[in-house]
Amino acid sequence: MSPTRTRSPLAPAPTARHWTSLGPLLGLAQLDRGEIDWETYVQRYGHRGPREFEVSAPRPVEDPGWRDHQLAGLYCGEHDPRSLLERREQVRSAAWQRLTEQHPHRAARLRTNLERWSRAARRREQVRSELIRVFWVLRAFVLRAGVATGHGDDLFFLTIDEILTVLRKDPGRQDTGPLATVATRRATYEHDRALPPLPALIRGTVDPERWAADPHRRTDLYDAAGEPPPSGSFRASSIMTVFRLVTTLLMFVGCMT
Repeated sequence: MSPTRTRSPLAPAPTARHWTSLGPLLGLAQLDRGEIDWETYVQRYGHRGPREFEVSAPRPVEDPGWRDHQLAGLYCGEHDPRSLLERREQVRSAAWQRLTEQHPHRAARLRTNLERWSRAARRREQVRSELIRVFWVLRAFVLRAGVATGHGDDLFFLTIDEILTVLRKDPGRQDTGPLATVATRRATYEHDRALPPLPALIRGTVDPERWAADPHRRTDLYDAAGEPPPSGSFRASSIMTVFRLVTTLLMFVGCMT
């Protein structure tokens, strides 16, 4: 097959059933067409978001204006999400047909390998989605505890045991207990949050402060053993190429049936 044709995705077009991370987007399309209501959408996908592992971060559905904003921008492009997936399915089918006709034995082996990897990737995504539901429950608990104690989002800077201590505290006592650490922890959090994102590839131990202060720092690769190769060198290019290939493969195989 030509290089252009080999770029065609061989994995089936993802759907909410295949690739769990696409559920929120496809769900918005269903919501817009009236196939589901808002309560159903929240029940299925309300726990997902760009910062879903951060308990203190509000979920998108907690924003009253998020739904209308997302629906307004859903069809800004030429096609809706479902149509785009259908087009990809057509491209995928054509690619598999060409590969099967030109290399039938290789195509059979490749399909078997992709199916095995895709099952693992789909299960991983399903487990992650259900785990994030637990994070949303934890967030609801901390928010409620903040209201009950009058300390609001300060409780997000405490451990679960410290939150329980605050909940059990006698209102008449003057000592602040675990809350005395909140100011320092909040300042540390804000400081760390202001640091630039670390490189995608890190070998060894990295000091974020020292790395951020380096005006010549690399943002793609960090090697604690010594100076990493120049960004244009063959070694650096090879490392990043392998990293992108593996990442792309994991994305594609998760869509296989």
